Formats: sequence, structure tokens, C-alpha cells
Amino acid sequence: MESFSFVSPLAYTLEYLMFWTDKSRVITYGIASAAGVIAGSAAYALATRTFRWEGFRDAEDTANHIVGGMLMGFGGITALGCTIGQGITGFSTLALGSIITFVAIVAGSAATMKYQYWRIARLIKFSPFQQFQNGSLAQLVEQRTFNPLVGGSNPPRPTKLLA
Repeated sequence: MESFSFVSPLAYTLEYLMFWTDKSRVITYGIASAAGVIAGSAAYALATRTFRWEGFRDAEDTANHIVGGMLMGFGGITALGCTIGQGITGFSTLALGSIITFVAIVAGSAATMKYQYWRIARLIKFSPFQQFQNGSLAQLVEQRTFNPLVGGSNPPRPTKLLA
């Protein structure tokens, strides 16, 4: 029996692709589900004509994503599962290890958001967008003031807070 997860199945998928001539290797539920999520997402995007290629903003953004991916992979292997395997499947059985892992996932997410907000706040101080400082930080990001690769919303600048 195998719980639903993405960390180990992706590792097994890479191993299966490297040793594809080894007849003892089999496609497991995890490998099939990981491939199914990718294939299903691609099929839906193509069928609804919403498929588009996306990239990173610059070299720093690429480096941030690579470091984040490595940290997520390390955390997933160390915790013996990802947010799905530990946070949902394991937590539903009230396993102590899964509860601790879930709390660590939430704490790590909160710390990452604090770091990202700090980075953006630092950009506000030294940017030509100082005129937009009256709005909330999340609103500035949502409205593409600091990330032009993310679709924004209206109005085009932060709303003024009435005192």
C-alpha cells in the first residue's frame, strides 16, 4: 500500500527513466499518479487553449527558484513525504510525525512569506515606485508594481487608506 505523495514517486520516475531497460522495474501507483498530474494538466491547458510558456524574470529569480526547489526536495526527503503525503495522508491518521511535519511546513511557509515581504519592502525604499507606498504590500504585488510577470488587477495603483 502506498500513500499519495509526489516526492518519492518523482524520484522513482527518474530512477525508472535512468534504468528503463531493467525489467525488474515497474510503474507504481505513485509514478503513474505523478505522470498523470503532469499529463492531465497539459491536456486541460491545451484543450482550453490556456497553455502558455512561462519563464523566470532574471538570473536572480532563477537562482531563487532553484534554491527553493532544492530546499523543498531536501525537506520532502527528510520528512519522508511532501505536503500531500505527510500533511494530508499522514495527518489524517493523527500520526505524531506527520503532525510535527505539518507544523514545520506551516512555519516554513510563514517564514518564507516574511522573507519575501521583507525583500519587497526593501525594494520599495530604493525604487522609482515610491509613489505607490500608500497601498498594502500584497496589493502592490498583486497589481504588478513589483512583479510584471504576474497578471495584476484593477485599479492600476494602490488604494488610499482613509484615516
